[in-house]
Amino acid sequence: MARSDFQENPDRRDGIGQEQIFTLTLPVTGQVTGNVIVSARLARPGLRGSIEAIRDMILGTKPNEPSYPISFEILETPSPKGLDQFLRRL
Repeated sequence: MARSDFQENPDRRDGIGQEQIFTLTLPVTGQVTGNVIVSARLARPGLRGSIEAIRDMILGTKPNEPSYPISFEILETPSPKGLDQFLRRL
C-alpha cells in the first residue's frame, strides 16, 4: 500500500497544481495489478486537524471514493531499445 499527500507551498500559495506525478519502484517482474483510490480532504491546522488526520488513518478510505484498477507488465530483461522507447530523439 502506498499513500501520497500533497500540500500547497505556503510561500507561493498557488495550490497543488492539476497534475501530480507518482513513481513506483517495485522489486518484482511480471504482471502487476492494483487499485488506485482517489480521495481528497481539506486539512485543518492545529489540534482539530491532527484529530481528523488520526481518525482518517484509523478508519481508512470511504466506500464512495472513486477507484481505478491498473495493470501493467514489468519485463525480466530491459528492452534492447533502452530509454528510446520513452524518450523522443531531437
